[in-house]
Amino acid sequence: MSLNSTRNSHLLDDTSEEISTSKLLSSPSLSSASLSAASLSAASLSSTRSENTKEDRGSGIFGACCNFINCVIGAGIIGTGGAVAESGYAIAMVMLLLCALLTKYSLDLLIELGEKYGASNYEELGYLAYGNAGKKSVIVFKWLYSFGCCVAYLVVLKKNMNIALADLSGVTIDCPPTSTFCSPLLLDENLFTFLLATFIVLPLCLHRKLDTLAKFSFISIVSVLAIVCIVIYEYADVGENGRGFDKDFLEVRPGFISSMGTFVFAFVSQHTSHGVYNSMSERTVGRWKIVSGISILVAGSMTCLVGSFSYFTYWENTSSDLFTIYPASKLVDSAELLLSVTMLFTYPMPFFTTRELLVEWCVMRGEARGVGGGADEEGDMRAALLSQEEPLKGGEGPKGGPSNPMQAYMLPQARPGKGGGYQLLRNYHCALTILIWGVTLFIALAADSLGTVLDLVGCVSGSAIAFIIPAAVNIKLEKECGVRIATMLCVGCFITVMGSVFSIIKLVN
Repeated sequence: MSLNSTRNSHLLDDTSEEISTSKLLSSPSLSSASLSAASLSAASLSSTRSENTKEDRGSGIFGACCNFINCVIGAGIIGTGGAVAESGYAIAMVMLLLCALLTKYSLDLLIELGEKYGASNYEELGYLAYGNAGKKSVIVFKWLYSFGCCVAYLVVLKKNMNIALADLSGVTIDCPPTSTFCSPLLLDENLFTFLLATFIVLPLCLHRKLDTLAKFSFISIVSVLAIVCIVIYEYADVGENGRGFDKDFLEVRPGFISSMGTFVFAFVSQHTSHGVYNSMSERTVGRWKIVSGISILVAGSMTCLVGSFSYFTYWENTSSDLFTIYPASKLVDSAELLLSVTMLFTYPMPFFTTRELLVEWCVMRGEARGVGGGADEEGDMRAALLSQEEPLKGGEGPKGGPSNPMQAYMLPQARPGKGGGYQLLRNYHCALTILIWGVTLFIALAADSLGTVLDLVGCVSGSAIAFIIPAAVNIKLEKECGVRIATMLCVGCFITVMGSVFSIIKLVN
């Protein structure tokens, strides 16, 4: 059923209800009791519609911008200074500008294609273009990117929070043994991170949904603005002299190729674009372009400011673990603590995506084995998606029949559309949560620097999500490849192949 047909059917239903209510009230054969009941029914119907309208109102442009800026800005903004130092200032700024422009075009392209072909998310676009192979590709790269974000957020916690708390509380290595705060907890970053992850992060991740955490977007943006101001202030306070204009600004350094992943990571947000778009009260491509333009402009400006002024402060000695290079002060410690708390409560967001994508993948595999899923069935599913058939009602999930092996591990969830329409049973839900949490924590504790994580995640998965897949989907659906599409595809392929190789070499070394 088409979108217009669905809207018309709802309109006809509403009209018929109003007509029937009007006839009921005007009928001379009704008693006063019936009239009272009819009036109450009409009032109840009107109240329900009013409540539904309030619930479905959605966010305006300002709210959508706040949410999307929070999606764009993450751990990448902290690692930009180190990437600039390894690349060279001029080439880094050119790369940031190129990534920003291509990301803006890619975001608008995904929404335009979704509106044109009736796809409500990124996975559906991949399915419409390339069938199950396209959907699986989107799921795999989204999973890799979300998983990488989880690792990056824990690395930020490891490098910042224990130092901030130790400095603010006056803990030092030489503090008296009888001191209340003189313990390995604050002085050992791995132990402290493990305790934080165990007693705060893990309980949050065990929930099935954490919608309330999404409301911290504005607070996160204010926190990042405070960090930008502190970085600029520290430049004016402790900035060092450079080696000369040519070497400081024009030199292209050997670390440029491996650092490209960080520049991509700073803008990748395609995996959340449809979610933000669907949350808007008035969903039009024109309004979305305003949201994406403002969001990329604000996020890009803050990223360039942090990268530039941290580089101007320490030049080639700038580190991706930004606040570890600044002298201890209450201002810097407060910024570290603010950043760490933001990462602490932001971690569950990519974690939920990581877990849900794994569940969706298992559901796809289980249904394929239990039902079949040949080429004809795949074509029927694509045709159904293109025609926008109505979703399943109530708590129904994908129909697997009695032979579906996934029924031993999952139940249809009440709100279809996430995790393939299924949710894991409690024991399996907890087991999968602990497994993902444990793996991300292990990698984060083993990682020496945030920069290595950002480089690898940005090259391997970020460029595919941001550039390669949108370009490939457009070529398949629109049967054309313009200059911008070709540029997106070439840049994405180059970063994925060359950047990944050099990032892995850097990580091994």
